[in-house]
Amino acid sequence: MRAAAVLLCLLAALAPAGGEALAQEVYGVNLLDNGSFETGTIQPTGWLPSGASSAGRDVRVAYAGAASGRLTVSGREGEVLWRQRGLQLVAGGRYVLSGWVRADAPAVAVLGIDWGDASLGQQRIYRGIPADGQWHRLELEFVASGQTRATAVAGGILEGSIWWDDLSLVRVDDRPQQLAAHWEALLARYGHVYTGLVVDARGLGVARGMSPRIVDEQGGLVYTGAEADPRLVISRGIVAYVRDPDEAIRHPRLAVSELYPYRLPLVVTAVGRVEDAFRASVIISMADAAMIRRELAKYDFLGRNAVVFIVD
Repeated sequence: MRAAAVLLCLLAALAPAGGEALAQEVYGVNLLDNGSFETGTIQPTGWLPSGASSAGRDVRVAYAGAASGRLTVSGREGEVLWRQRGLQLVAGGRYVLSGWVRADAPAVAVLGIDWGDASLGQQRIYRGIPADGQWHRLELEFVASGQTRATAVAGGILEGSIWWDDLSLVRVDDRPQQLAAHWEALLARYGHVYTGLVVDARGLGVARGMSPRIVDEQGGLVYTGAEADPRLVISRGIVAYVRDPDEAIRHPRLAVSELYPYRLPLVVTAVGRVEDAFRASVIISMADAAMIRRELAKYDFLGRNAVVFIVD
């Protein structure tokens, strides 16, 4: 007992110097403080709002637990964010940032990471969500750019209120055996899980572009590459382009990982092209947009840019 007590004292003494770095090496542990907005009074512990007319813990609305984090924009559309600063990530580590969001008006949900080193910029996903009273899941997978502190952000672009709940930032254990175990559990739970999206846009005159969008027939945003990691844009593009449907189905970016090559793409047909200066964005049906949003609750392939366009 005396030896164990001495060891605990030594560990406690070392914690300020090395405990934080050691903690980040743990896989599957939520690195966010108060990700479910359960603690705090008016304002949730660990989170700072920006851009909001009003913000705070909302005990009337929750995805899980007893509260969520509400952000409200009044008067005109604007971007609002919850921010949690001071996250220490391991350079080269693969992470998943995820959460559940709902809004009382059509909104573009925002989820991402801002790097403390300004030269590294930020990495965010923007996802259109309807005002349907339902919770929608967003998930961003990324590799930590460097040994720098980061800020997690979750918010939206809207006029009205948006709620976030059950936010999580975990380091992914991407060793083959761990990936296999994770996917076996997912498939056992859901029966099938789509790993990517193929959009057949032939016959529409869709041009290749750096940041194409997918919108539904009412103009609701389904997918965009805005604010994507510039290295991703340059090296891979926000979507891949092919001419052959069979090649699209087999495309490597639709696989879970190079270490676990399972793939099951969801295939939809574009019903139109967005008529803007770039001619690179497509329109899909409302039914297909709803199906994509349902499937993203299982596995967010859009947050991994697992998208292929078939073009002429």
